[in-house]
Amino acid sequence: MRSTVFPLQNTWLFLLFLSLVMLIATAWHAPMSGDEHVHKVQAEKNIRYLKTFGKDKEALDTPISRLKHYGQSFDTLTIWLADSWNIDNVYRFRHVSNAVVAWLVIVFTSLTAMFVTKNKLAAIIAVLLMLVTARFMGHAMNNLKDVPFALAFIFSIYFMLKFIDQLPVISWKYFAFIVLGTAFGISIRIGGILIAAYFILFCLLQLYYLYNSETVTGKTLYRSLVQIADLGFLLIICACLLGILCWPWALENPLKNPLESMELMNHYPTTVRQVFEGKLYWSDKFPWYYLTKYLLITLPIISLLGFLAFMGLFFNLSSHRTRVFSVLLLLAFGFPLFYAAATGANVYGGWRQMLFVLPMFTVLAATGIWALYEKIKHKKTMTLIAVAVGFLALFHPVRHIVVNYPYLYIYFNELAGGVKGAYGNYELDYYFTSYRNAYRFVDEQKPTGVVAANFIIPEYYENKAYLPALIDYYDRSAVNWDYAIIANTFLNPYQLKHGYWPPQNTVYEEKVDGVPILAVVKRATSNDLAGVELLEKGNYSQAVDQLKKALQIDSLNESTILYLAKAQVKTEDISGAYKTLKRLDRSYPDNEWGLDLRGEIAFSRAKYAEAEDLFRKNISHNHRFHHSYLNLATLKLYQGDTTQSIGILKDCLRLNPFYEPAYHLYGKILVAQGEESLGGKMLEFSIEGPGKYGKK
Repeated sequence: MRSTVFPLQNTWLFLLFLSLVMLIATAWHAPMSGDEHVHKVQAEKNIRYLKTFGKDKEALDTPISRLKHYGQSFDTLTIWLADSWNIDNVYRFRHVSNAVVAWLVIVFTSLTAMFVTKNKLAAIIAVLLMLVTARFMGHAMNNLKDVPFALAFIFSIYFMLKFIDQLPVISWKYFAFIVLGTAFGISIRIGGILIAAYFILFCLLQLYYLYNSETVTGKTLYRSLVQIADLGFLLIICACLLGILCWPWALENPLKNPLESMELMNHYPTTVRQVFEGKLYWSDKFPWYYLTKYLLITLPIISLLGFLAFMGLFFNLSSHRTRVFSVLLLLAFGFPLFYAAATGANVYGGWRQMLFVLPMFTVLAATGIWALYEKIKHKKTMTLIAVAVGFLALFHPVRHIVVNYPYLYIYFNELAGGVKGAYGNYELDYYFTSYRNAYRFVDEQKPTGVVAANFIIPEYYENKAYLPALIDYYDRSAVNWDYAIIANTFLNPYQLKHGYWPPQNTVYEEKVDGVPILAVVKRATSNDLAGVELLEKGNYSQAVDQLKKALQIDSLNESTILYLAKAQVKTEDISGAYKTLKRLDRSYPDNEWGLDLRGEIAFSRAKYAEAEDLFRKNISHNHRFHHSYLNLATLKLYQGDTTQSIGILKDCLRLNPFYEPAYHLYGKILVAQGEESLGGKMLEFSIEGPGKYGKK
């Protein structure tokens, strides 16, 4: 007995120690994520709010980031500690702190597996599965929102299982831990209240099981149900009160504002456009199976096999207790995924926002592998085969972690064909971690002009001789820059798959498994910028000359092609514009501005059916391409169909309530119909203020 138990105990402790070392080591040199700057700034605002007892209200002013709706307690804590301890490298401190939290996630995942199975081997397997989950290891370095939130869940669920294991006896010690875990979850984001719902559900299911198994009488059941109702209410009250202590927005109105934040999280308004299954989707329009598919192609195969083993061997689990607790974990893992699919939740970046379900899944996978081992351990040949398969399944994620540091979270398993198979089919560096190496390269070039990027991380520009500029890659000709740093996030998958990205004049690439996730582009000519400026000034012929010169140097520049076609339209060279736009058929056939401009040309030449087809095609391809709504509404108005024109404008404004041109056209229609008061207000609408017109 002793010779079996102590080696497992020592192995378990050693693996936990090793995992802590690994996590801190990977976090020590970790790059910043794209979210970190805004979270750090918000944490500083939160601290000022708390220090001034609510007098400094800058923390409540977050119209773009909406971070006032997040408690983000862990972000705030790390900044407060860094300031208190005079730590110079704030981001390294944040990363290491997050690594310790990630380690605690592993610890409690392992403890949960041990508690469910009453076996240390399952606990060891759980540690190994977490360590080879490359996406978790990547987020463990610099994701101070989703990783602590995952800790809140697995910490609470561990003590929840211990609590219900004591029922009908009430353990106040375990209940206190559940309150702390739930409060910690709420303090990060309001969705932590789900833990309280799990508590009530788990207790009710356990009492139902005890009653059916005649472990408790009807009288005891009734008394226990009353107790659980009281405890559930107490949990919600205590956890909410503790959870909002460092959350400025909630402190302003503890009843109304958390509910408003919950509503916002259920219908999150910010959408991003990302690649999924080789197509561009807005995040509120992903297929219902988006999260499930992402889990299938990004979790290590060994974990998926373990989960399949759990499902297949469920009724062979050694005890009824293990089966009951496993069902509870299955509910905790599956419900958020089901809810997101059923409600069409606005999720993006893979399952990052669902990182909190990973520990429960891992416990189930570890339980499955342990159950399989228990079933075949007396069959030597089968055991050897199973071990060999296990080691083979570990090779792929382990290799990725070792070879592709620090891009651990850019992992796709064998089902997706690895990172190479995912290239152009799924988003890769959606967290912009590759920017650090790109700026290091740019710094070596000693530029003194403008360094643009398709995402700005302000810290990379501090104390530098060059200036920042945020650019849309597909409008790069209209911006002044010397170097452009372009992550392939949000880019068109056709271009990625067919080799049209990275573009010409790329001087540096950052790669993962041989495929580029970022390119640094050096500007080859300023003729394109000069042409755009001339076009805006109305010097159309000169603009054409400059833009043609630019295309002689950078022939596949989509931005230059579009501006040249626009300039040619202005010079009434329609055939030339058509010919120019045909160049997009090679490198970017679904370019929305190209299709929209073709529709405008067809409209101007009285080809109304062709124009309508092009505008509608654009809208079906990208339902948020507002300019085609405006053009289509204008076309229908020209054809005398005022009702349909107004309907199109309403659809446009539902998608973008700040699109001025749609308001102005709608206003003109209303004025013409005699509704001068409302129409006049729409004509005056401007995001810059009443009576001021924004850009046309």
